[in-house]
Amino acid sequence: MKSFESLEQVRQRIEEIIQLHGQSFEEIKIESFQILGAREDQQDTIAHIVEKNEVLAVLGDGIGGMEKGDMASAIGVCSVLSAYSPNSDIHMLLEGFQDADDEICHMVETNHLKGSGSTLVAVYIKDRKLYMCSVGDSYVYLFRNRVLKRLNVSLNYEYFLHRLLDENKITEEDYKLNEHKKNMLISFLGKGDLSIIDFFKEPLELEKHDLIFLCSDGVIDAVSEKKLEQVLAENKNPSTIRETLKNMILLENKANQDNASAIVICMNG
Repeated sequence: MKSFESLEQVRQRIEEIIQLHGQSFEEIKIESFQILGAREDQQDTIAHIVEKNEVLAVLGDGIGGMEKGDMASAIGVCSVLSAYSPNSDIHMLLEGFQDADDEICHMVETNHLKGSGSTLVAVYIKDRKLYMCSVGDSYVYLFRNRVLKRLNVSLNYEYFLHRLLDENKITEEDYKLNEHKKNMLISFLGKGDLSIIDFFKEPLELEKHDLIFLCSDGVIDAVSEKKLEQVLAENKNPSTIRETLKNMILLENKANQDNASAIVICMNG
């Protein structure tokens, strides 16, 4: 993927890729939304494309406290879209993630930044099989039979501590001493090292009426998982789900509301 000099260039390239593909088909309905919240800039980037019976959906959340988070999330989404080719598998997503990490590191070096980064979650659906790839702490959920299940893990220090605790490499006391660092990300685009990445080695078989939900943490901070599950249980139309969640976040009107973005994918066939 070519290097970009501005956010506008990346966003334009994303739109060009989207225009080359469809946006939905009979068996799968897709909706999305973004809310600025109390932030000055939109640091989240979302996009999806449809090609025959395949769907690629991507969501990135620029990391707060780092420079050019909006650019980083846009590069992440653009890189995965650019890596798309029909009849692919998990390797296509992994390639897109690596391209994104390389490009963001190049941006940091070229512009002499202290650092830049983004979370990224992507799902690729082919023949009712779902492939997933994730870094950072954005969310991917499966809603099936009225039950909401998270498909990825937050790659933060809390995840790292839990692994050490499960492997008996630290004590409960060690865990509590380091718990204050639990939200610090240990894997994200722009880190220059994607040795820790969450992905499906084998695809998940989807069923009729399954719903896939991708979102940034700004959604879950405003709408709990319990409330999200309730909304999905009460509404089957993706447009209704979109508007209901948007209204809930806006009505919550949190003083520190983060950017909130989501993609809703409904399996109708």
